[in-house]
Amino acid sequence: MELPASPITIEPRALDRESLKRDILEWLVYAVGREIHRATRHDWFAATALAVRDRLVDRWMAAQHREEETDGKRVYYLSLEFLVGRLMANALTNLGIYDTCRDALADFGVDLGAVLEVEPDAALGNGGLGRLAACFLDSMATLGIAGTGYGIRYEYGLFEQQFDRGWQVEYPEDWLKFGNPWEFERPEVAYPIDFYGKIEPGEPGPDGRPKPRWQGSQRVLAVAYDTPVVGWGGNTVNTLRLWSAKPVREFDLVRFNSGDYMKSVEDKILSEILSRVLYPNDNTPAGQELRLKQEYFFTSASLQDVLRRHRMHHDGYDDLPAKAAMQLNGPWSLIDTKGKVKFDLGIAPIPAGPDGSKTYTAGSGFGISRSCKTPDAAFQAIMSMTSEKPLTVLAEAGRAYPARTVAHPAWFTAAGIDGAKETIDYASEHSIPLVTSKNWVQVADLLNRFGTQALNGEIPPDQALKTIQDQAGAGS
Repeated sequence: MELPASPITIEPRALDRESLKRDILEWLVYAVGREIHRATRHDWFAATALAVRDRLVDRWMAAQHREEETDGKRVYYLSLEFLVGRLMANALTNLGIYDTCRDALADFGVDLGAVLEVEPDAALGNGGLGRLAACFLDSMATLGIAGTGYGIRYEYGLFEQQFDRGWQVEYPEDWLKFGNPWEFERPEVAYPIDFYGKIEPGEPGPDGRPKPRWQGSQRVLAVAYDTPVVGWGGNTVNTLRLWSAKPVREFDLVRFNSGDYMKSVEDKILSEILSRVLYPNDNTPAGQELRLKQEYFFTSASLQDVLRRHRMHHDGYDDLPAKAAMQLNGPWSLIDTKGKVKFDLGIAPIPAGPDGSKTYTAGSGFGISRSCKTPDAAFQAIMSMTSEKPLTVLAEAGRAYPARTVAHPAWFTAAGIDGAKETIDYASEHSIPLVTSKNWVQVADLLNRFGTQALNGEIPPDQALKTIQDQAGAGS
């Protein structure tokens, strides 16, 4: 499935001093609406950013054309954080025009350093996790690897810290107050995301089985905002696509005219909460639910976008594993947990009973639906995701213990837990298939609730296990 070529071409923007100076002035007058003698530092920043963005766009589109021609594999990096910082200095440096821009602004009597200070830090990340994600995007562009970052376009980020009479006070970090000159809103790229409701049987499908229908859900739209990410040397420009939550219907005129003004904008308020703040306080059930909804929101939108992009160039999904590689950025690891809990964390064999010590083994966790039209392709996709290379990469990062033995040495090295290898080797040799009980869903839920409390040091581990056993009942 090929896209039609554009019949119109535009001469790319030049990188020399005079061309840059002319474009800055044009943006200042015709986009910002200021004359030179009335322009503020923020006006100069906006005009300069737009002129620099033009040069990014030229390389951005050229990179997209190369990708479409080669039809190669693309990396999709999903992260709740992207600590990208201030983009102006980074773009100027990577394009190799930092000094050129400084000289162009100096001709107007404007100091580049003062202009750079106007740009706010993009409040899209908090710490190491977000910085790692931003560095991955820069690195992929520098190495010429086609890649897209997916995240959430937080309106207020984490918080802005101020001090009042010696006390720390937190305020919303309104980093979008003056707009964001680097981003492109894509209102036509909007995906439905459903929450709540229930699944009911629908009309029978070709196989005679009723197709499930999602009924009574609350729907929001994930709208895309794109920011070009330039690598060192400016040869490749990739995309950071962020999702903003929007309501399906922003305003209920009937309710407004009846005098119920708050209800008339209720859908808008409840929808946009999803992309308001990075890491909302999760000390309350409402906060915990919001965090979970944020994760589902951006993951669902990103996967829908990956599949849509693939279908633009291919008729099916058989070759999806050869064209798309996805990585989810997250903090989960045994190594990370080991450093945070308030007690010694390790691996030990289960005490042996009359029949000796036995452990359970389970499968990969993946399954293929009976209604799947291409089970062979699904099986190949599972084999690809659980092959040696991806499992070894995850093992080296200290993630979950890998199922394939070939990746075990990497995990033992990363985890650094005394006795882990001997214990797990013994467990593997004396394992039996896992058979779940009828109330296994309840057991799993209890493990999540009380196991987390034990890891956080809120209750002793033996108390957590006893509580789970008491509530789940015998035979669990």
